[in-house]
Amino acid sequence: MRTAANGSISGIRHVVFEKSGGLPSQPQAHFINHRSMEVFRGLGDISRVVRELSPPLEDWRRFVYCSAMLKRVYGSVDHFPGQDSPYVPYASPEPVAHLSQHKLLPILLERAEASPRTASIWFGTQVTAIRDRGSEVAVTVEHASARSERHKRTIVCSHLVAADGANSRVRDWLELPMEGDACLQNLINIHFFSKDLAQQLSKRPAMLYFCFNRATVAVIVAHSLADGEFVAQVPFFPPLQDLGDFSKTAAADIVRAAAGSDVEVEVCSVRRWAMSAQVASRFHKGRVFLAGDAAHRFPPAGGFGMNTGIQDAHNLAWKLAAVHTGAASEELLETYGGERRPVAEANTLLSVSNYEDALRVPRALGLDPRAANLASAVISPLRSVVPRGVASSALEAVLSLGRAAADASIPLLGDLKEKALERLFAEDQTLRLQFPAEDLGFSYRLDRSMASSKEAGAKPGRHLRGGYVPSTEPGARLPHCELQPIGAGVPVVASRPEWIFANAIREAAQEADAGGQNLEPSGGGATLSTIDVVAACGLRPLLIIGPGHMAQRWASLALSIHRLGYPVQVLQILDRPGGAASGELPSHTAVARAVDVSSTWAASRGVSENGAVLVRPDGHVAWRWNALGPAEGADLPRRLAAMFGRVAHMQPGAP
Repeated sequence: MRTAANGSISGIRHVVFEKSGGLPSQPQAHFINHRSMEVFRGLGDISRVVRELSPPLEDWRRFVYCSAMLKRVYGSVDHFPGQDSPYVPYASPEPVAHLSQHKLLPILLERAEASPRTASIWFGTQVTAIRDRGSEVAVTVEHASARSERHKRTIVCSHLVAADGANSRVRDWLELPMEGDACLQNLINIHFFSKDLAQQLSKRPAMLYFCFNRATVAVIVAHSLADGEFVAQVPFFPPLQDLGDFSKTAAADIVRAAAGSDVEVEVCSVRRWAMSAQVASRFHKGRVFLAGDAAHRFPPAGGFGMNTGIQDAHNLAWKLAAVHTGAASEELLETYGGERRPVAEANTLLSVSNYEDALRVPRALGLDPRAANLASAVISPLRSVVPRGVASSALEAVLSLGRAAADASIPLLGDLKEKALERLFAEDQTLRLQFPAEDLGFSYRLDRSMASSKEAGAKPGRHLRGGYVPSTEPGARLPHCELQPIGAGVPVVASRPEWIFANAIREAAQEADAGGQNLEPSGGGATLSTIDVVAACGLRPLLIIGPGHMAQRWASLALSIHRLGYPVQVLQILDRPGGAASGELPSHTAVARAVDVSSTWAASRGVSENGAVLVRPDGHVAWRWNALGPAEGADLPRRLAAMFGRVAHMQPGAP
């Protein structure tokens, strides 16, 4: 849906096939990180709507570890210490958010359907076969009519993006195996509503409740305390247990045991799933691409699954748009897997590491999921010689002993457990929520021949507990910097005479009207982020120059390059307005200019005031130069060519 939303904005004709008859009604992934919110920011007002729908931070800033949700608390971890909002102003113009996927998808659907001439969403349609013909893809679909009759038809398209979930049929047809652990843990998800429980939790709000008592072990996700909507995740041990053991009545009993009270519960659904840690061997084959869960499956620890999928779509969407509008060759699409797969591999390792941290608390209480899985594996063969009920009862007896041993109220032993827990909480050795260094600091290795993860993305296995450090190293996301536009500059592209900031300023004004943050600098006037400037450029690269004396030469070079068919927008960032900068360009120059009102660009730009930073349409740095000489003058068009494949073949004035 994210790719479809981007396609609507870019004016590319596309069709979305959705197997189900409508959008899902049950919560799934729910944590949206800074970078994903920035992606939504570039799609109009989506980030604003997400912020408005996200619950207040006080409702979800903590994880609570307890015997039961309304009983004894072993510890509480605040993931926003010292913050009164989910914003980190130096790092991003957008906050993190807590909004379940089933509430996010309607927002993306509305954006995707905003251009009916280019977008078409087919619900109740299943892809039954694909055939890559080399120059096009034939997609056979089966559609259910209003009378439940099935109709088959074949759609021919230029490219196919398969975001068909963890059990992707398209991935199987392409024979792209998953690599990694297919099952770390089996679980049951219980989706339920309980206004009664939500009201009683008003003095103990949290995003997650980890419950350990004699009756059950469960993690409860509070998707919305205001609505009383929750999901309980409960360990599940097939084949000794099956979904039939978890009727809605049994599920409600589990919820009450986790709550520690006889609360009113409405169980909506019960489903099973397997926690995996896998990445597809390749992310594309021919003209077919994998994205989201079809390309990678992570433990939910850290919220990397949905966010990585959103950013897969962001990386692929601009490349598809560039190819379909003639701005780039098909060769550009070859870079998708080389850039995104290493990030997925790194996020897989990070998710597993964070999941292992989550197990520290139950282990300190005397519970170890591996021991329970081992008991299940030992008892399962007994099914061939004893009735299933007997084997299942034996497993339940073992699980009951484990839950009883986890009781921290046991004299002496309980004291030791509490001290162990205190150390874990004090030393920040439990499940983490935020990973700014990885969410914003991941970097692409801009080399299309790259096939390994060892030199790209967040370093595999690296479990950083520090903050994000802004950087303009090639491949990194352009750092956020708050800008105030000045003058009346126009973009280099003569065929598009509007000012480069026009769209961004209008959106910033809308943000101000909607109560957005950090939109008015101390001197007055609308401000915007460097992230907004990239979005305003569309498919055109952005060249950021400084206040040094070489600024005019950079501007002239960009103009001459444009005349040869290389479209590039130019932005000069000044430390302050007026004549203090030796290279400040006059207002009539064909360069947009802005003042760094946050006073952060000089420290994060990574080049001298005579240097330049070239930024791709997705906001990642393509290259940077410390000054302008003959070598740099020749290198700029080469870097543009590398960015767009065979961009040298473009005609002047092309996007």
